[in-house]
Amino acid sequence: MSLKLFIYLFLRRDKRAMTSYPLQVPTSKDRIYDQFLAIINFLIYEVDKGNTKLSPLTNKELSVLAAVMYYNDRYRKLPQPERSEYIMSTDVRKKIRTKLNLKANHLNNIIARLKQKYYLGAPVLNNSQLASTLDIYLDNDISIEFKLNYAELPEEPETTDREFSEEIQLEPRESEELTIDGGEVHSGEVGGDTEGGGQSVRSGDSLDDTH
Repeated sequence: MSLKLFIYLFLRRDKRAMTSYPLQVPTSKDRIYDQFLAIINFLIYEVDKGNTKLSPLTNKELSVLAAVMYYNDRYRKLPQPERSEYIMSTDVRKKIRTKLNLKANHLNNIIARLKQKYYLGAPVLNNSQLASTLDIYLDNDISIEFKLNYAELPEEPETTDREFSEEIQLEPRESEELTIDGGEVHSGEVGGDTEGGGQSVRSGDSLDDTH
């Protein structure tokens, strides 16, 4: 049996050029499920009152789930649901506990937590049955490939803040008003402080300067 685990990283900077970085990970029948789960672990989540939150597997949860996947492959000839029931039986649980050095109550708690986990829209364990996306069989010359595609989006034009210019509007000269301040009469444009825009005369004097 030849097992292969590949990870591909594709970088695309335009429509024509793509660079690939293939990576072959050494594996074996005893390690491939652990390695697979370690790669997809960031996609594991939980659902709480309709809201999803990321909930990656702990090391123990990952090891137990990998063991379940291993025995799911080993007893693949059993139809469902008999296969899942047998994997969760006392005999198989004892094998898992021995392999991972777990106590019975600890394993039961981990399996209960796994039933609350989701992967690609389905429970990891649904009534003790593996999600179809985790129902992976180790056939001869099997290879599991992960492809990460990265493409740079075209740069958007930079937007600048629209500059608004304030226009100063001069009101037409319509009238003058007279103000009396301390016995002096002042005349000037309404609202204007223009040069020479006002004059003052003492009370009793004429506004006309011709006398």
